[in-house]
Amino acid sequence: FQEVRPTFIVSVPRLYERIRAGILAKVDKAPALKKALFTWAMGIARKNLPYKCNNRSRRGLFALQYRLADRLVFSKLKEALGMDRIALAFSGGGALSVPDLEFFLGMDMNVLEGYGLTEASPSISTNLPHRIKPGTIGPPLEDTQIKISDTGELLVKGPQIMMGYYKDPAATEAAFTEDGFLRTGDMAEEDEDGFIRITGRLKDIIITSGGKNIAPQNIESSLITSPFIEQAAVIGENRKFLSALVVPEFKALENWCRNQGLTFDSRQDMIHHEKVIRLFESEIKALTGHFAQVMQIRRFMIMYHEWSQETGELTPTLKIKRDAINRKYADHIEELYADAKT
Repeated sequence: FQEVRPTFIVSVPRLYERIRAGILAKVDKAPALKKALFTWAMGIARKNLPYKCNNRSRRGLFALQYRLADRLVFSKLKEALGMDRIALAFSGGGALSVPDLEFFLGMDMNVLEGYGLTEASPSISTNLPHRIKPGTIGPPLEDTQIKISDTGELLVKGPQIMMGYYKDPAATEAAFTEDGFLRTGDMAEEDEDGFIRITGRLKDIIITSGGKNIAPQNIESSLITSPFIEQAAVIGENRKFLSALVVPEFKALENWCRNQGLTFDSRQDMIHHEKVIRLFESEIKALTGHFAQVMQIRRFMIMYHEWSQETGELTPTLKIKRDAINRKYADHIEELYADAKT
């Protein structure tokens, strides 16, 4: 970015998440005065969200405050990142958390979340610079029809939808409803303004032993907003309660341990430290407390290496491969549900 200083970006959410996490980690180690200045500027950025998301002009005292925050913090930050020329930046391929998105929007950066799939060439909807609703994938594109099925699945029809799968009539028939809508496989809601919110993936729905249907993506998206959690997988299919496998953001965790005066010889040694376990326990409780009781994480296990496409846990767009994780870490998962105290 610093070399190219791009004007246009299309990326998966992880890029934006890592940029924000890296900035916050550096601020945490900054001198008190710089930290206070950054905190003040972020407060101005939050107040800027209604202006940015609704294409409203800043006026009066707030306009002056924003110009000052931009001169002292935002412009310098963008320049240091190589993002000072960004006109548009799109995020897709997975859910971008609201805090991560609002971090960029507050600084007047056009980071827009959209949605699509290969069968839709590949776009169905997107937020637009003049109307942004964080937490949604925007309204449908022009000439694109959507509806929500009885099971909550997002169905789509439009000129960008495929004719079918090549030489596979059975798969083609299964992909469409009788009235010609493509089955996306994603669960969704539509608000009063026509903006779409993805609520989960049908095939990923966890059905607990008590018969409760739970979309794990919402919980996982909340967990990875922690500066100490890089990746997370919620477990609970046919189980009495939910548990989670969590991968630390190791650089942030190592810095935290050093600030706490903790010594460790390896990652395995570090993640088993009592204070580290308590840290993750408090982070998980804080980030999932707003969910219903049945969606609370009762037990968790901290992993000692990152997940990746090469090691088999992630797709090319960095989404977790739930079946692969369940198979690979079957023994760890059984340990979480053992009768003994975990």
